[in-house]
Amino acid sequence: MVKIMRNSMLKSIYTILFALLFIQPAMSGSWLKNQSKSDVSFGEVCALVRRGDSGYCLVQKDGAIFLSTDGHSWVRSSKYTLGTLSCAHFYDESNGVAAGAKFLEYTTDGGVNWTKVDNVSLNVNAVCMVSEKEAVLACDGGNIGRYVFGKTLTSQ
Repeated sequence: MVKIMRNSMLKSIYTILFALLFIQPAMSGSWLKNQSKSDVSFGEVCALVRRGDSGYCLVQKDGAIFLSTDGHSWVRSSKYTLGTLSCAHFYDESNGVAAGAKFLEYTTDGGVNWTKVDNVSLNVNAVCMVSEKEAVLACDGGNIGRYVFGKTLTSQ
């Protein structure tokens, strides 16, 4: 029994040493703490998406949305969403969508202002913009929805 435990411990030690000696140096990047130029403190982040070539949009679960052009300086969007968010996606630098628990909003100005979509009855778990004016939504219960901005939400 003692021999089995010792062999098991040795395998664990060898695995850790192998990872430290061979895997870590092979990795080309490393994590850096964000040296933010603003006094922004993030909560529970549910999505970080690229806004075309103009920067990033960070979405918190509590509905707060932050924008950045460089990934270092962040500003809170002028419009705070009212729902619990789970996902976001941008088609380009201007057109994006944020969604969550019976909640969907879209933007046409890069995330500065957001327009709430009425009558969303399902929790949206994932969203993908397929054009400047259209998004496909994956909702609870295996439901797939399609939304064309300015029109009604439809199920498929």
